[in-house]
Amino acid sequence: MEITSTPIRDKSNAFRVFFDKALTADGRPAPIDVVGLLEHVDDDVCEVTLTKGDLSNEVNIEIGLEAIRLGYKKLEFHRSMGGLATRWATLVRRADGMDYYHVDLEKAVKTYEMRGNS
Repeated sequence: MEITSTPIRDKSNAFRVFFDKALTADGRPAPIDVVGLLEHVDDDVCEVTLTKGDLSNEVNIEIGLEAIRLGYKKLEFHRSMGGLATRWATLVRRADGMDYYHVDLEKAVKTYEMRGNS
């Protein structure tokens, strides 16, 4: 799996996740499996928005690691009320049919590394 990001407006970044970045048999680039934005909130916080694709636990981890590489310490996101969220997310509030979460990226990475991942 590979994640790439490209700066866009107002310090935000578009990201793309490829499950297999190798070229296809006919030489075309591999399909993009997940896309989204890391919207700049402030120098420490970004919000994951406009995602499309299979947001598996592994993909969510890669998104968080990309946010860290971009210099963020906290990640915010929201999803439909009552849906699943990563175990590192803390529910902040519920409103308008949505659950709002934040993730302390530094704490999440320490937990991830303590479990033997890199």
